Amino acid sequence: MKKKILSIAVAFASVALTANAQSYIMQIHKVDGTVTEINADDVDRITFAEMPEAVETVPSGTDLTAWYAENASSLADSVVAIPLAAGGQYTMSGDIDFASMNANLYTVDAANPATVTLTADASLRTYAPLTVNGVNFDCSASNAAFIKLSANPDSTLVGATGAGDYFNIMGTLQIANCKIDGVNAQLIYDDNVKYCLETCIIDNTVVKLTSSSATGVSSNAVVYFKAGFINDLTVHNSTFWQASAESDAKYFVQYNNSGRADRGGYEMNYVNFTNSTFYNIAGSGQWANYSGFSGKKTSTFVMTDCIFVDCAADIARRFIGGSFSTNPVITFANNTYLKDAATGTYDSEENFDKSGTAIKSDPMFADPANGDFTVGGAEQQARRTGDPRWLAAE
Repeated sequence: MKKKILSIAVAFASVALTANAQSYIMQIHKVDGTVTEINADDVDRITFAEMPEAVETVPSGTDLTAWYAENASSLADSVVAIPLAAGGQYTMSGDIDFASMNANLYTVDAANPATVTLTADASLRTYAPLTVNGVNFDCSASNAAFIKLSANPDSTLVGATGAGDYFNIMGTLQIANCKIDGVNAQLIYDDNVKYCLETCIIDNTVVKLTSSSATGVSSNAVVYFKAGFINDLTVHNSTFWQASAESDAKYFVQYNNSGRADRGGYEMNYVNFTNSTFYNIAGSGQWANYSGFSGKKTSTFVMTDCIFVDCAADIARRFIGGSFSTNPVITFANNTYLKDAATGTYDSEENFDKSGTAIKSDPMFADPANGDFTVGGAEQQARRTGDPRWLAAE
């Protein structure tokens, strides 16, 4: 049957359309005269989101804390993109609290990222979705969390999903294509406020932890929600490593143990680690602590193609909440759990990671003490595991 054509003209609209008639082709007519056609069979829905307010590129040499204080009142209270100059050098002398603003801090040229140097205790703060993309950070002079959720969120966020008493951040906190050095405290911290963050994605990012005893991170976690939880956490194509000999986090991820999907207004909660590399983290602690997710049919745990060296014991067990159950959806594949590289000791993961695919060979990192995790292990190379940046080209 010949398909009909559905033509939509849009100007400054906020609308959602459901593609329910599969005998149509949608045509998008652009202002430059070009036309894009999409088969309705491939469309779930059509949405128009608010375009971020455009601001001029922030000049290199700017103290971003001062810049934001001067410009916050003139920025939109909803969505704003803050571009940094390619290769620019910036400082951050104190907290930047985006509050209700959905902010996107990024470098205009992804191939030449800007660098932000924290010159005092300073955090990026928010109670709304936030994206940090293609920016390098030097946090070594700060004893504060890199991202710390706002201390005083808007009360209208409580139960915003329609259920529960959490401050719901409905949307995504994303750290992508970044290099973050010298994290002395937590990478992400809820500041002991009862938040339910809908989604957190850490993608294509390298984080160098330099945990300090002065920050208290030794009693909590790299990703630490003391009062709340993240409903859907993904770590993908990323590297985390601990360079400090003084202190270490107790956990990589820790949520308040009451946190789980239904209490935040969601049907399912997720923890996903894929193609990532972890070195020397929580060596005397445990990998994760979120017992509210443990054994629940509402939980999904996915860990595939990851490499752990000199990290916590029993990673697979703690990753799925501390005990094995058939209730959650659990997926493991091709992970390396090398507990102690010096002695060649591996985790006994078989009762938790039941995939039968765990790799029991040394990935042979080139120079892990100095942050070079180039993989020399044949089996990891063959299966393309860990953060892809450390693998030889195929």
